[in-house]
Amino acid sequence: MKISLFLVFLLSSSFLYTQSWNKVISNAEVIAVDSKLNQVWAATDNNGVFYLNKNSGIWRNYTSENGYMVTNSTDGLVIAAGKVFIASTYGIYYCGINGNNWGHYVLPGGYMPNWIRAVADDDTVVWFGTFQGIATYSKNSASFKTYNITKNSDGSTNNITTIHVTPNEVWFGTENGVQVYKKGLNITADSSRFLYNKQNGFDNLSQYISVKAIAVQDTIVWIGLEDYTPASNPNYCKGGLYRFNRNANVWQRFDKSTGLSGNGIHFIRINSDSLIAGLFTYINGVSFTGNGLLKMNTANLNTQIINYSSHGVGDSNYFDLRTLDNELWLAAGDGLYTTYDTTATSVENNYDLPDNFVLYQNYPNPFNPETIISFHLPANTHVSLKLFDILGNEIAQLVDETIQAGLQNYRLTSHNHQLSAGVYFYQLRAGDLISTKKMILLK
Repeated sequence: MKISLFLVFLLSSSFLYTQSWNKVISNAEVIAVDSKLNQVWAATDNNGVFYLNKNSGIWRNYTSENGYMVTNSTDGLVIAAGKVFIASTYGIYYCGINGNNWGHYVLPGGYMPNWIRAVADDDTVVWFGTFQGIATYSKNSASFKTYNITKNSDGSTNNITTIHVTPNEVWFGTENGVQVYKKGLNITADSSRFLYNKQNGFDNLSQYISVKAIAVQDTIVWIGLEDYTPASNPNYCKGGLYRFNRNANVWQRFDKSTGLSGNGIHFIRINSDSLIAGLFTYINGVSFTGNGLLKMNTANLNTQIINYSSHGVGDSNYFDLRTLDNELWLAAGDGLYTTYDTTATSVENNYDLPDNFVLYQNYPNPFNPETIISFHLPANTHVSLKLFDILGNEIAQLVDETIQAGLQNYRLTSHNHQLSAGVYFYQLRAGDLISTKKMILLK
């Protein structure tokens, strides 16, 4: 049984501080890792998924280029019921733990329900969170189902961002609060779910309570928020780590003003009286910077900030940190790191990532209301990303700043720029290089 974000793992002080890391995946933003039976799987932001068979020492990369998926963008994975379930931006992919027998479940309702943003599992169910509701996979019947869990007629509560499972409850992080579902009840019934939002717990610092991570520690619940403060809406979500005492109904906020190095929370894991969380700070456009790890003593609330830059890790965005089979695995913005001895491993199947300037087709296209514009930079470069209408008139300057090398993703939301339905062009300039592509907005 896997209880999401509530795993027993060895994260002693010496284990956290003195690691010599082996980098096993490069030039990819790795966001999740899982392992069972000597099989390791890693999900990336825009490079598909990677699989290591420890027995053979071979890494494999499954992507759209080699025909396994229609998108390379994923939001996580979990190994459960002898399968690997992959949360992608177009449906749920699954395969055997050895990378065989691939399948693809497309949820009903079009694109938005098929952007899978979260995955977790318990003894009997694999849970998936989407932009429009949840999906479940029954381990007993090997079947999928979908549910709308809108609360109080607020559609943002049906936009699921993260999932945490306990023996008796399922906690759904949403774009505007946290829903708690009591197992065994009819999940579509409003009374089966309780909503925590600004009206009964969170403060009013942010316009929306956009949840990134949840961890339950007995009667204490830890909730981490997104740090998303664009110039067009600086109060959208100001991040923060919240401690909720369910018995006393007391909420406490931790952020940069209390000693954290960033307000955004990538993940939370709890072990005994220690909390580990990945920290980040939003800048603008496509940019946010990693701020290392938070280590907090949950008994006295003392905090420490850990950064692995002096231990060979090239990026301080830490999306996950897990101990799997007594080995430490770190999912970072520039790849996957581990304490596992990987000297004998090799890579097969389209592992090499681009080493030049590339502007990708936005996905999805056509879109409504959001789409992702991705591009790759071979070096740190000043970038200009602009949006034009079909007549060539400039509609918006989306990005105008120096951006780090690597793969970047920009989320374009139509209502932020008051776009009407039609054809648009987006143009990327990086130094002397220019690339333009067409996109279509539907209404």
